[in-house]
Amino acid sequence: MQKCKRSYGSIEKYDYAISAKALLADKEGNSIVITPGGIIEKKGDFQVNSNCNMINGKLSCRRPDIANEMLAASKENNIGFLKTILDKTHQEGELNTLYSTICDLKKGIIYVYLFHDYNTVYKIDLKSELKKGYHIENLADHFPASFAYEHFSKNHSLYLKESIFQEMMNKGIETTVDRYIAESEKSDPKNKNLDPALLEVALQLIKYSWNEHNNGAMWDYWFSKPNGYDIKPYKDTRLTSAENLLKYLSAKEEKDLKLRNFMYEISGFINFTQGDTDKAKYFYEKSISNSDEAYPITLLRGKEMLSRLPK
Repeated sequence: MQKCKRSYGSIEKYDYAISAKALLADKEGNSIVITPGGIIEKKGDFQVNSNCNMINGKLSCRRPDIANEMLAASKENNIGFLKTILDKTHQEGELNTLYSTICDLKKGIIYVYLFHDYNTVYKIDLKSELKKGYHIENLADHFPASFAYEHFSKNHSLYLKESIFQEMMNKGIETTVDRYIAESEKSDPKNKNLDPALLEVALQLIKYSWNEHNNGAMWDYWFSKPNGYDIKPYKDTRLTSAENLLKYLSAKEEKDLKLRNFMYEISGFINFTQGDTDKAKYFYEKSISNSDEAYPITLLRGKEMLSRLPK
């Protein structure tokens, strides 16, 4: 993209991991929407995209219609007006709008609003932010306390996972992993959600590690993309902690054999990434030893990785 004069200069040669719609725009006013069916170029003064599905040729919700109507009827183009559109089209209930952004592409400024509160803004200067290098921040830390957001987040299925990551930031990854493994070993009925959260933590540690060591790239292996198998080994303590979690969880899992073999597969990936091809081969072979006890995705990735490992 950085070499393209227009937002869609060389889009067609790229592959996409999921069937979704994405709007891309540049500071010259060009924009496109990429869909599973092709590329839609901007016509007129604006272009609207949403995550609504088409049902019988009609959009499944009113949000894009509302945005189109407001843009067509207005001669304004400022932050206040765009905030109004965001407010009129945000979602509440089972599917909430978690955050909203307004991007000034000419100035390189991003205006961020948390949990459909359009009275409080966090500004990101893109040039200044990029100079900081790779880093991860909790978006909510940039906003004052909000009861609505706190209530939502504490009742979210991923709240425990995020709480564990917050503890990792404060007390260190290894110490936190050891504490939660010990907590899980107590077999307290109240811990029924802990093991699934620890699996999510292990996977997220891998994603964070991969993202940092591959210039911000997504974890292509997860999506079984061709580039995902072209792994350049590196060392990272986050991978070691993820493997420790998977070792504990897989040894404990006796009922769901497909899940256990999935964890073996991911352990194979970790060892391959850290340069231990012997252990990688061991785990990959173990993960697909019985095709009836493996997820299709584990079989696919496991066979592909074994074909690349020394015989």
